[in-house]
Amino acid sequence: MKTNNYKIQSLGLSEWLNNFDSKKSRKFILEEKSKEKRLQKLRELIGLPSVPTFVFNYDELSEKKFKLFYKYNKNKTFNLRLLPTEKSLPVIRNKNKTLIEQIRWLNKLMVDKCKYKLLFKTFVRTTEWSTLFIVNKKGISGEIIKGISPQLTTGWQKYNSVKFHYDFKKWHFSSSSKEFIKKIKVLVKYLFVKSQKIQKVIKNEIGASFASGYLEGYFECVFPNTKYGAWFIDYNRLVSKLYENSIFVELDRNIGNQGKLLEGVCGSPGRVKGIVKIVKEKDIHSALRSHFDILITKITTPKFIPLVKKVKAIITDEGGVLSHASIVCRELNIPCLIGTKIATKVFKDGDMVEVDAEKGIVRKI
Repeated sequence: MKTNNYKIQSLGLSEWLNNFDSKKSRKFILEEKSKEKRLQKLRELIGLPSVPTFVFNYDELSEKKFKLFYKYNKNKTFNLRLLPTEKSLPVIRNKNKTLIEQIRWLNKLMVDKCKYKLLFKTFVRTTEWSTLFIVNKKGISGEIIKGISPQLTTGWQKYNSVKFHYDFKKWHFSSSSKEFIKKIKVLVKYLFVKSQKIQKVIKNEIGASFASGYLEGYFECVFPNTKYGAWFIDYNRLVSKLYENSIFVELDRNIGNQGKLLEGVCGSPGRVKGIVKIVKEKDIHSALRSHFDILITKITTPKFIPLVKKVKAIITDEGGVLSHASIVCRELNIPCLIGTKIATKVFKDGDMVEVDAEKGIVRKI
């Protein structure tokens, strides 16, 4: 177990991308808004296990259907998402509240009720294991960790993650833990669709694609406890295209300091030169007034978004290759080198460096 100060600052991918007004980011936001429909369809077609969700229109809150739902679930905890019926409107969220509290919150909310649907998602109170992975033409690659999934989406890891890759022939793991290996192998079986007929239906219904019989995409899964088994909580087709034909999990990479050369893991490819600035979260506002090219920090949180918009590259001590920050950097074509462990200690403000994120290196020049 790691000893760093553990905290989670969690924003969904759509909240990250809402800060970047571009055609590509808008497509990602739309993809995020529609993920529940895709998960529901996969539940129907191939039995993909996912978190129980309940959808209502605003005007159904006074009807018998919702009243029965409320009667039997009022003290249970839900995450609530208001899903817009118009593309220009944002998703609105209220997390980790009882159904009673969610209805009270809704009654105070000032929105056009005709333009939103209400999605109540069962709150996963305790999570034993979490995983993020990509399925593409090169195989299946990702990370699994003990505890909650924001450790992987933010990079603030209380526990060490285990990386894995499957090239459709052989499995590779960064740990020999039988428990990890068993869970991952069980998960990916849900995504294998042998029937060409069913594959065709899935392609037509949700615009999916397949690689060696496996459903392609970015997936986030949790294991709440042994009673429920695994739940898929995210399926994104666009994120997987950012990693198309890439094997991004380097299981045997020797990360560390090699003289003037520091190694890490590629969060987003690219090669640039520039002036370094080390920035702590509390110094973000003052850093915005400084001139520099390469942002080096312990980890990027949503508060770093103003800086992300102005830099040529990002280097972090911590972080995951499928964290939201890494995905955003790929979408913006900003080189990103993560997991260097000691970049904030090796470099200092004003250093001139060359970043070759695809090779996983940064060096002082």
